[in-house]
Amino acid sequence: MSADEILQKKRKEHRRRLIRWRVTSYLSIVALLCVIGWSIYSNRQLEATHNAELEMVKDYYIASGKEFQEIRTYEYELMWRRADITSNQNTIEQNINTSYNLIVAMSSETEDDAMIKIIEERISHVRETMNTADLLQAIAILKENFPDESYTELDRISELNTDLINRTVKLKETYNDKVAEYNQYYTDHKDQLDSIGFVPFEFELYEIESVG
Repeated sequence: MSADEILQKKRKEHRRRLIRWRVTSYLSIVALLCVIGWSIYSNRQLEATHNAELEMVKDYYIASGKEFQEIRTYEYELMWRRADITSNQNTIEQNINTSYNLIVAMSSETEDDAMIKIIEERISHVRETMNTADLLQAIAILKENFPDESYTELDRISELNTDLINRTVKLKETYNDKVAEYNQYYTDHKDQLDSIGFVPFEFELYEIESVG
């Protein structure tokens, strides 16, 4: 093999090596760019996922806060209604005491033995359980047996009590309905409320009584 042939062969080999090196370098660069690109994409995806999760957690606790505020509103309203009912019941009881004392005063101020006897026998003994119905019955008995006496104050108190009882019954009905709403609201949002440590209040229901 001549010197020229050897030189040509070496040049061809050098060109092939150079091409292989360039191809390899190109492929390495492409691979590196792909790795970098994938890394950037993956990091952005992870960041986006993380941000989405943070937003979900944020929204969850914001929603939980709204549910907490709402159920607290229920509790405040129920406590207010219960206080109103208790106030009415205390007023009714005070009116009954006042009426009873007025009836007793009538027996001490009169010289009518028949009135004293009726008050002592038919009215006094029911004081322990006396309610508005008993009060109305007592007034009816007195009016029937002693129509000439004045019962203006007793009538006024009995009318007031009847009105108070009617209003209290409606308050109790509304209260009981609101308790049912409160319990249902807690059931509907139990997971969210439990997650923030909320403990529901156990509101007792009222028995609904009618006048008399």
